[in-house]
Amino acid sequence: MAPEIGDRIDGVRSRGGLEVRVGRIVAVRGTGRGLFVGIRGRGVSTVELHAFDWMINCSGVGRPGVSALDAPLGPLVAAGLLRADALGRGLDVTPTGAAVGRSGMPTPGLHALGPLGAGSLMEITAMPDIRDQCAAVARSIASGVRHGFGRPPGSGRSVAGLAR
Repeated sequence: MAPEIGDRIDGVRSRGGLEVRVGRIVAVRGTGRGLFVGIRGRGVSTVELHAFDWMINCSGVGRPGVSALDAPLGPLVAAGLLRADALGRGLDVTPTGAAVGRSGMPTPGLHALGPLGAGSLMEITAMPDIRDQCAAVARSIASGVRHGFGRPPGSGRSVAGLAR
């Protein structure tokens, strides 16, 4: 977060205009004057209802399902090449964007770029971050090609694919 934005948020919080809470939203109901939101706090079984004028979704862009049943990643999950991150926000990836498989080890030649890795990398939605990640993956792929990885024997071509 940019420091000037952090300062503004701190100011609003200190004046009582913003309260940050940890929990899960379990229900939202619109009213003529705003919203009622049901929130279950972390480690608590009860749900509290709160009235709000408006609500902001800060969870990021929509995340794809990461199970063997969800398209388009399902076949890769079923084959053990991908797994969900610990937070359930996307794919488990290394800091360099390599996709982590069922075994907990990176899957050679498979990368997840940008918001797909948000649960592992936390903040990977800004273009400079994604650009840096893409450049690192491109260098890794180029290095592998130079060393003959991803090429069928006797071929001068690089190949990527998933066998069933």
